[in-house]
Amino acid sequence: KHDPAISTLLADASACYEGIAACRRRVVFVRPDLIVMADRVDGPCAGLTWLMQGYNPDGAAQWHCDELKAELIRPAARLAVFFGQPIDRFAVTAGTLDGQAKGILRLSAGAKGNRFLAVLVPFRSDEEPPACTRAADGALSLRFRNRSHVVQTNGDKVVVNGQRFPM
Repeated sequence: KHDPAISTLLADASACYEGIAACRRRVVFVRPDLIVMADRVDGPCAGLTWLMQGYNPDGAAQWHCDELKAELIRPAARLAVFFGQPIDRFAVTAGTLDGQAKGILRLSAGAKGNRFLAVLVPFRSDEEPPACTRAADGALSLRFRNRSHVVQTNGDKVVVNGQRFPM
């Protein structure tokens, strides 16, 4: 789907992993400032690790993390990442997985299960940060820039503001 308000895509990496029936990521971009990433693995999977890299050549970037949110902080801009499930481990390291690129600050977040929901909200440092609550079922209610959004996974679908997208 692609229209003036929303774009979405489904990526399938099933062929990349042996023993996995499906490995899919649904990305939903709600214009102008909400990015939803919902991952699903079908097959043996006790937990997932989600990676995010922030450009940091001047060393000014920092990740701040808690069970609901990780925030990449730069002097003029920030990125809030809200999680639809409890995160049981975080790691922040300099560089990429292969160690080739410099100036990167990498976040690794892990959770139990075969589903992972992350909602990204970029904002300027001088703006009010986005607010988010997570319901018992993992639904995220977000409020920022005088707008509200509800995001959740429901079986093999991700639901964004009432619109359902298969995963």
